[in-house]
Amino acid sequence: MGKKTKSGVDHHTLDLQSLSRQVTERSPLPVAAMEGSTHIVRYVNPAFCRLVSRESEELIGVPFARAVPEAGEALSHLDQVYHAGEGETCVVKVHSAPHPLHWSYAIWAVPDASTHPVGVMIQVTDTTKAELFRQNVTAMNEELMLASVRQHELTEEAKKLNAELQQAYDRLVEESRERERLNEQLRQAHKMEAIGVLAGGIAHDFNNVLAAIIGFTELSIDDAPEGSLLKRHMNYVLTAGVRGRDLVKQILTFSHKSDLLRAPLHLTPVVSETFKLLRSFLPTTITMELETHATSDIILAESTEITQLLMNLGTNAAYAMRENGGHLEIALRDVEFHPDNLPTHPDLAPGAYVELSVKDTGHGMDAETKNRIFEPFFTTKDRGRGTGLGLAVVYGIAQSLGGAIIVSSEPGRGSAFTVFLPKVAHEESAQPEMAGEIAGGKECILFVDDEQLLVEAAKEMLGRLGYEVVATSDSSQALGIFSAWPDRFHCVITDYTMPKATGVSLAKELMKIRPNMPIILCTGYTEMISRDEARALGIREFVMKPLVKREMAETIRRVLGIKARD
Repeated sequence: MGKKTKSGVDHHTLDLQSLSRQVTERSPLPVAAMEGSTHIVRYVNPAFCRLVSRESEELIGVPFARAVPEAGEALSHLDQVYHAGEGETCVVKVHSAPHPLHWSYAIWAVPDASTHPVGVMIQVTDTTKAELFRQNVTAMNEELMLASVRQHELTEEAKKLNAELQQAYDRLVEESRERERLNEQLRQAHKMEAIGVLAGGIAHDFNNVLAAIIGFTELSIDDAPEGSLLKRHMNYVLTAGVRGRDLVKQILTFSHKSDLLRAPLHLTPVVSETFKLLRSFLPTTITMELETHATSDIILAESTEITQLLMNLGTNAAYAMRENGGHLEIALRDVEFHPDNLPTHPDLAPGAYVELSVKDTGHGMDAETKNRIFEPFFTTKDRGRGTGLGLAVVYGIAQSLGGAIIVSSEPGRGSAFTVFLPKVAHEESAQPEMAGEIAGGKECILFVDDEQLLVEAAKEMLGRLGYEVVATSDSSQALGIFSAWPDRFHCVITDYTMPKATGVSLAKELMKIRPNMPIILCTGYTEMISRDEARALGIREFVMKPLVKREMAETIRRVLGIKARD
């Protein structure tokens, strides 16, 4: 019996026999046919029955949703295909346990002679393997993508780690170099300390010997006829004695064991005078240039230190140019160091400095020589032409003044020594007295020294200056003499190191008798007392032996002119 659709068209019931002829019973693909919009199953082939594990009688005449409840979301496609007339496909997951099962549905409309849809055909394929393969491929692709992302992340992490490792390695290398630099400075300090011990050991005895040589030489010069060969020779001896004294002073300065009286000092006049002195004896094959551009040149120092430093640098530069001549430049400039422009040097800190530079156009130095030039007794000069202490003394002076020295040099390109000395804010330095006639006096002086040669030399020298001199080599005898006539003496000059009592012990006993007694303490070298400590005890002057006649005379007049402390 025919039925009418909503459009009023009368469609005939599907002819199952005709349909059977269109769909072969032997098709290995499961096929089913459904009627109209009701989706009632009108035909299934054997393959379809095997797929759903049911007999055809159980399926035909039953709505597809009931006949094949596993169809799931495929049911929604039936209406779409029937009304739209266009085929569709979909994959449905039938169940998951115990193994996942996937069916692929191909759905298309069946028209009548007038092309109106009268039913729907379904072809079902078991695509479990294909679907599982697709899912596996998808999962693998996702894993590969995740792995790629992770690989990128690991690559970035590796780059970061490599950078951190490189930084750590660079820091380790720098720390290793810094440790080596510190070890080298420590070795240098140990060498200086060893030289200091040696210097202290020989300074006292050697200075006593030099004091006798210088003293008797000056007496001989006074006695020699003016213009005589003897007077000239004795002047040579005096010059050699003073050079020997300066050599001991260099050793003590180098080892930081000299006791200097430092005060605010203008560098420009001292540098200018030393420049003139260098010009007077350096060969004319060496041209010289002085530049003084420091607007504030006051440092805390003793003028002899700067003279000694500059003389050593100047003569060292001249030696480097001795064969072919050259140019020597000495310059004085202001420099201000901040954390961002501070040179790499352990002895420099931010602050205001005066820069004293000495540059030459000599043969220069290689790295090995440059690393050793401040070592004591290291020299590149020919035998007999140098002691190896000149630059070591420069190094010691720069450090003792709170400064530093930096050297730059290359073979064949000359050398530049730059000394940085910290500035002070004010000036209170006394002007040096002009050299003139040696002043004497009529006062009575008690002279005490355990070296008999020095006693004899001082007695005659001071006597020639007009003083009344009582001299002895025995400190106990000196105390007895002073105790007997305390008001007779105007000044006492005593050595520090003596067998029975030190000069300090003797001075204390003398000041018990006369508290305001002017006393001069002399020493060849001692670490037991400093200039400030001596003055704190009431001792007026503390001087290093040997002294030439002028220095001794000036010290006596200065002491006698100092008012007693309250």
